[in-house]
Amino acid sequence: MKKDLYLHVRMDEETMQILKCAATQTTNGNVSDYIRNLIRKDNRQMTDDLAAGIHGLEHQMIRIGNNINQIARSANAGLMSSAQRDRLMDEMNEVRLRVEQLATEVLLMRGGS
Repeated sequence: MKKDLYLHVRMDEETMQILKCAATQTTNGNVSDYIRNLIRKDNRQMTDDLAAGIHGLEHQMIRIGNNINQIARSANAGLMSSAQRDRLMDEMNEVRLRVEQLATEVLLMRGGS
């Protein structure tokens, strides 16, 4: 990978010593490599955490879908009043809006637009 961009960072002496010590322990003293590794590691961790969160959401969405199917059967069988159906529709719209918000947040976290 071509490395032709520079970053100038100001810090106090103590912070610089901590940085140099950490770089010495992990990248033979190469501060630039140390910082690049930190950035990539944090990004990988965020991606792994995001994947785990999405897997959990998938499981919950499957359960919600099963519940909605059971509710639809009850509504179609006439076991639900119109007030109950209206309340259910309002709550389902709230769930839909929240899922859309989460999807937007996930896209933003992944660098999408």
